[in-house]
Amino acid sequence: MCFTGLVHTDEHASVTGARGSPATAARVRTLLAEEVGARRGAGEAGEWGHLVWDEIGRLVDGGKHLRAQLLLRTHDAFGGTRHDAAVRAAAGIEMLHGAFLLHDDLIDGDTVRRGTPNLAAIARERALLAGADVAVAQRWCEVVAVLAGDLALGLAHHLFATAELPAREALAVQRTVSRTLGTTVMGELGDVALELGLLPADAGSVRAVARGKTAAYSFACPLVLGAVVAGAPGRSEDDLWAVGECLGVAYQIVDDVREVLVDRARRSDLRRGKVTTLVERASLHPGWSAVEHLWGDPALDDAGAAVLRHFFVDSGAVAAGAAEVRELLAQACLRAQVLPRDVTRVVEKFAATVEDLLGDAVRGAAEPVQ
Repeated sequence: MCFTGLVHTDEHASVTGARGSPATAARVRTLLAEEVGARRGAGEAGEWGHLVWDEIGRLVDGGKHLRAQLLLRTHDAFGGTRHDAAVRAAAGIEMLHGAFLLHDDLIDGDTVRRGTPNLAAIARERALLAGADVAVAQRWCEVVAVLAGDLALGLAHHLFATAELPAREALAVQRTVSRTLGTTVMGELGDVALELGLLPADAGSVRAVARGKTAAYSFACPLVLGAVVAGAPGRSEDDLWAVGECLGVAYQIVDDVREVLVDRARRSDLRRGKVTTLVERASLHPGWSAVEHLWGDPALDDAGAAVLRHFFVDSGAVAAGAAEVRELLAQACLRAQVLPRDVTRVVEKFAATVEDLLGDAVRGAAEPVQ
C-alpha cells in the first residue's frame, strides 16, 4: 500500500517544521540516490542490472516518504541529535518499503506502480522485444522482480547497519528491523491466504493482516527506530509499537474505503477478491449474497463496481469502518500520553491527518457512485 496524500511537507524544511535542521527529507532522497547510483555504476551491473537499479531508484525516490518522516520526527521529538544516523535509518526504511513494493506487485500480479509500468512489466516487454515467447517473458519478469526486491532488501540492511550508533542502539535497530521483517512477511502470507480462501474471512484475521502487513513497517517500525536512534529509554519501544499498530490498522481501513469510494478508477482489490474490512463487514449483511458474485470477478466493470460501492455504503460497512478508525486513532493518542509531550504531538498530528483522509473518503461515499 502507498500513502499518497498522507503527509505534505516542504522537502527542504526540517521534519519538525523549522528550516535548517540536518535531518531533512532532502538528505534522505540524496542518500538513496547516491547508494543506488553507486551500485548501478558497478562494472558488473550490465543492461539488466541497470534496469533493475533504475527502477529501484525510481521507486524509492517517489512517494511522500511517510515512513522516513515519521522516523525523523520521532527522533527529533525525543531530543535526538544523531542526525546522520537518523537519515541513514530513514533511508533504510524507505528502501525496505521499495523492496516490499517490488515483491508485493509480483505477488498481486500488478503491472503498474504510481501510474507507470512497474519493473516486472518493463522486463516482460523488453524480453518480448528481444524475441522471447510469452511464457519465457513471463518467467523472466518474475525472476527480475524477485531478485530486484532481494537487492533492495539487502541495501536496506546495509543502510541500517552503517548508521553510526553506540552498540546498544545498533543492536536495538537490528532487533527492530528483524521483528518488522518477520511480522510483515507473516502479514503478507495472511493477506494472500485470505484472498485464496485459506483463512476464515473474519474480523480477527482481517485485523491481524493489517497489523502485520501495513502497521508494522509503515508505522510501528519508524516510530521505534526514531526513538532508538535518539537514545530514548528502551521502555518507550513497546508503547511506540502499540501506537504504531493502532495508527497502521486505522490507515489500512481508510485506504480500503478510499479505494472503492474515492479512487474509483482502481478496482484491483475488488477484481482479485481481496478481503478488506469493508468486505468483511458487508459480508455479514443479509443482502451480501445478491452482490457477492461481483466481488472477485476479474472482468468487473464500472457498473458492477458501482453496485458494490452502493452496497458497502447501504449495508453500513463504511460507517462501521469509519467508527473503527476513530476508535483506533483514539487508542493511539491515549497510549501516546505516557510518552514525552513532543512525541505525543507527533502521534496526534499523524492521527489527525488520517482522520482527515477518513473524512474525505466518507464524503466521497455521499457522492453519486453510478
